[in-house]
Amino acid sequence: RVRPLLLLASNSPRRRQLLTDAGFEFATIAPRVAEKSDVDRALFIHTIENDADSFLNLINPANYAAVNALIQDVNPDFIQWDPLNSLTDNDLNSDMDMRAVVSAISTITRSGNPNRIPFVLHHSLTGKIGAARAVGWDKASYGRNSKVLQAWTRAQINLAPRSADNPNLLIMSCGKNNNGKLFPEIGVEFDENLGIYIKDDSFDPEEFREEVGIQSSKKKPITPEQVADLVEDGIPRTKLLEAVKNKYSVSQPTAYRTIDRAEEAGNIRKERGKK
Repeated sequence: RVRPLLLLASNSPRRRQLLTDAGFEFATIAPRVAEKSDVDRALFIHTIENDADSFLNLINPANYAAVNALIQDVNPDFIQWDPLNSLTDNDLNSDMDMRAVVSAISTITRSGNPNRIPFVLHHSLTGKIGAARAVGWDKASYGRNSKVLQAWTRAQINLAPRSADNPNLLIMSCGKNNNGKLFPEIGVEFDENLGIYIKDDSFDPEEFREEVGIQSSKKKPITPEQVADLVEDGIPRTKLLEAVKNKYSVSQPTAYRTIDRAEEAGNIRKERGKK
């Protein structure tokens, strides 16, 4: 059984309690565990108690000693450090300062257990330009001061927005994986009932690249009129979907969106008859 320690400098106990009361924390951590007590026995979360607690600053000897004492007391299998910028007062854009803080993380994490794993959360680039750098040539350098981070990390997962209008939609990509293949980009969507992100099967990587401007569209968009030409009265959605895919050689998510646009434009009705 894995024994994690979460060192959170972002969320207060009050916010954590609100999430717990809503059932989010249990659903997120152990959706398949029958008894919540199993989670309570294995999981340790250290949160903000006082205003200064949000700045752990491992470069400070007193802070380092206090955090190390907590780690030795809990003896976890892995530690989540959240976020990276709370672990130093120095300049994370400096190679020297970044190297100092990641070295401190490595040393304190493995103190007493050389197999203990650090899992670091790091705020990165934002906006359309930031989203574009989460994939393609720049995905390994998505984090701030990427030269040092890229050399230090064993594996890197990038999370970026994929919609300007819907903050619940994210793209997850692999920036680095020392011991295996990089996994392909995955679209995820926040489930407001569960409080977790789930896989979005409608995500189209090529369409995302086109939207953020790192890949030119190879095809002309399918018009609502072209969809209407494929409609026969009473045709089920599954058959219309296959017709669009076969006619225009597009992915299933793209075919779905094309049909939705034709419906919104009024060219076809949901019962699949021409208007």
